[in-house]
Amino acid sequence: MRKLKFFPFPYFIFVYLVISFIHPLFADESITITTYYPSPYGVYKELTTTSNAYLATTGGYVGIGTTVPTVQLERACPAGFTNIKAGNNQLGCMETAEHGSATWYVAVNTCFTTYGGRLPIYSEWYVAMNNYVLTDETDDFEWLGNSDHFGSGLGCGEAGQGGLTLATSEVPDATRAYRCWIPR
Repeated sequence: MRKLKFFPFPYFIFVYLVISFIHPLFADESITITTYYPSPYGVYKELTTTSNAYLATTGGYVGIGTTVPTVQLERACPAGFTNIKAGNNQLGCMETAEHGSATWYVAVNTCFTTYGGRLPIYSEWYVAMNNYVLTDETDDFEWLGNSDHFGSGLGCGEAGQGGLTLATSEVPDATRAYRCWIPR
């Protein structure tokens, strides 16, 4: 009697082929992802867009530097500034306390270099003084920035001195108190 030699190699090929053809019939290749609308949901340290960005398009408020905005777009004012609002709009931030006396040139430069702001125009100054509590509101003249009210010269103006009155000044080398304004 002759013994047959057992060759396992063809059996492995047969088993491999059977598994290869049957496996795709039972494999599940679907993935379920749970997301929230609007997606992505969460708090982000940085959010960058490469095109347009639309926020609060159907209502609500957007805050920059604040988590509790009270108008459509609100930028938090720095310390020492009062948030000036009208209706559902933020007009800007007015410095609460006035600076001491300086020339118009120094006042303009200080507001820009210190806060990235400027001197307020008369209408901004008037609204802030008339509707908000600021310190030393009308005890002396304060410098105002260039505005559409002044038609000639440098356009520097002053207001205050006992009331909400406006006075045109063409003497920027004189010294007056001033407040800085940061537009929205």
